[in-house]
Amino acid sequence: ADLLSQAEHGPDSQVMLVLIDASKLSSIQKELQEQLTILPRQAVAEKALQNSRVVTFTNQATALEFVNEYAPEHLILMVQKEELVADQIINAGSVFLGNYSPEAAGDYASRCFCR
Repeated sequence: ADLLSQAEHGPDSQVMLVLIDASKLSSIQKELQEQLTILPRQAVAEKALQNSRVVTFTNQATALEFVNEYAPEHLILMVQKEELVADQIINAGSVFLGNYSPEAAGDYASRCFCR
C-alpha cells in the first residue's frame, strides 16, 4: 500500500523497494498487483511503477549505504530494531518507523525531529 501511495503521486514518480530478503519479493509483487486493480489512480500508478525499481542486498549495512546514497524523500523502515537502524540514516527527507507508520500522512504533515 505504501509503495502504491507514492506511485500514484504522478506518472514520473519513482518508487524504490530495497530488500535484504529477496524471498519476499514474489509475495510483495502479488499484493502490489492485487491492490493496483482497485486503486482509483491506477493508470498513474502503473506509469510510475515503470520508473520504479526493486533492489536487493545480502546484508543490512550495504542496503543502508544504498539508501543514504539514494536519499529518498520518504523512507519506511520495516526492519527489526528500526530505531537503531534509523540512527544510521543520514540522507532522507522523512523516516517512518515500522509496519504501521502512517507514511501517506507524511505527504501532508510531518514533524521534524532534527538533530
